[in-house]
Amino acid sequence: MNTVALIPARGGSIEIPGKNIRDICGKPLITWSIEQAISSKLIDEVFVSTNSPEIASVSLEAGAKVPFLRPEELSSDTSSTESAVLHFCDFLDEADISVDQIILIQCTSPVRAQGRLDDAVSFFCK
Repeated sequence: MNTVALIPARGGSIEIPGKNIRDICGKPLITWSIEQAISSKLIDEVFVSTNSPEIASVSLEAGAKVPFLRPEELSSDTSSTESAVLHFCDFLDEADISVDQIILIQCTSPVRAQGRLDDAVSFFCK
């Protein structure tokens, strides 16, 4: 089964500017989630959907794939996470990339027990 992780991370936070790439205990916030997804035994690829070149750069450095910058109309304060997921699904279709399942990972909630992402994928598959 082909499982990919999608980490949506828009730039332009008003309350905490640059929050997704702010240093948290020695590394950018988004890097924690990227590293957890990469270390998963059940996740095959890790993608980040962002409108920010800075977030894209940090994500690529951490090992994620960032095949596009998300359009600004899907990256506002009022844009939904669902719109980012649907945009990612459109990308997969256009790139003829077949996946069986997508695990959505919010980078603003990086505290997860080791193996928790594999637990989630296993539970979903059952």
